[in-house]
Amino acid sequence: MSLQRFINNEIEISNFKLRSLSNTSRPYKSRLAEIEREFLQIDFEKIANSELEAREATRLFRLSRPLFYKKYKNASSYVKDFSALKESTINRKRFIFNKIQDLSEGKIGEYNENISDFFSYSNIIKKRQIMRFICGSKSLGVHCELTMNKVYQDIKDLDESNILYAKSLIDTLIEDLYQNWYSNYNEILKKTSIKLKPLKVILNKKIEPKDVYEDLYAIETNIKKVGNEHSKIVHLSLLDKDSNIINRHFLPNLCGVSSGNFKILKLNRANEKSKAPKVYWVKLFTASTRSESISIDSLDQFVSSFCSSISQEYHLL
Repeated sequence: MSLQRFINNEIEISNFKLRSLSNTSRPYKSRLAEIEREFLQIDFEKIANSELEAREATRLFRLSRPLFYKKYKNASSYVKDFSALKESTINRKRFIFNKIQDLSEGKIGEYNENISDFFSYSNIIKKRQIMRFICGSKSLGVHCELTMNKVYQDIKDLDESNILYAKSLIDTLIEDLYQNWYSNYNEILKKTSIKLKPLKVILNKKIEPKDVYEDLYAIETNIKKVGNEHSKIVHLSLLDKDSNIINRHFLPNLCGVSSGNFKILKLNRANEKSKAPKVYWVKLFTASTRSESISIDSLDQFVSSFCSSISQEYHLL
C-alpha cells in the first residue's frame, strides 16, 4: 500500500467514526469525536516519508497524543482555527485550576452523602471511608497541580506550533484522573492527624537490566507469593527518562510465578503492533493490610464516579 493510499484510508476511517460519534450527546462519545476532529487536522503527508512511518505515527497518536506531538513537533502547525482552539484550551485550563482548589480543600459534594448512605451500617466504617475518600481527592489535587506545573514549564506561550501538544497534555491529565487518585495519598496522610494506614510502597526505583526483556518487563517485588493473594495494585506510575507517564502503553499484572517466592510486576505491551516506549522508573503502591485493601476496593465505585464527573464537566466546556 502506498503512503497516499494509507493516509486516505485513515482519513476515511476517521470520518466514518466522526459521523457515528456525532449522533449522540454522551460526554465520552463527544470526547472521542473531538479526538477524531483533531486527527483530521494533521497533515500526515508532511510528517511521514513512508507508509511504515505513517502507520507508526497514527498508532502513536491513538495511544498517546502528547508523545505523538513531542515526536512530530511540526504536526501542530496545521491548526485550522487557532483562535477558537486557544480559547477552548485556556477555558479548560481555568476549569482545572478551579478543580485543583476544590480538591485541595477536600470538597467532595454529594459524595459525602453517597458514601454515608452506602456504609450506614457502621458509624466507624462510614467516617473512615469518608476520610479515605477526602484524602484521595486531596491526593488527586496534588497530582493535578504538579502536572499543570510541568505543562507550564514545557510550554511558556501558546502558539500554532504547540497548541495541540498543550491541549493533549491537559486532556491526558483529565483522562488519567482515576489512575492517579492515590498517587500522593501518603503525603496527604503525613499532613493530617487522621489515623489511616498509609499505602505500602512496593517499588520506587529505576529499571535495571535484569527487569527487561526486549520492551517487556518482569520486576520482582518484596511481596511474598504465599499469604498475599489479596494484594492488588492501588497505584502504579511508569515513567520514561523525561518523566512522562507512559502507563497506557502497558498492561500491568501483579502475579506469582512458579520459579520464585515473590510476586512479579509484569508489564506487557498494550498494543502488540506498536513498540512501547522504554520504562525508566517504576512506582508501585499496594494497601498495607488485607482489611485496608478491602476498604479501598469498596470505595472504587465512588472514585470512578467522581473522576468521571470531572471528565464530563471538562469535555462539555
